Amino acid sequence: MGKIIEAKIGDAVKILSLQKLHIEVKQNFMEILI
Repeated sequence: MGKIIEAKIGDAVKILSLQKLHIEVKQNFMEILI
């Protein structure tokens, strides 16, 4: 059971960090355009 929960947490962390990275890239892109 523990391993399944750890895997789900790991996936959630990956998704969140990808979203954060995506937001940062978008912000940098906007700054370049301005």
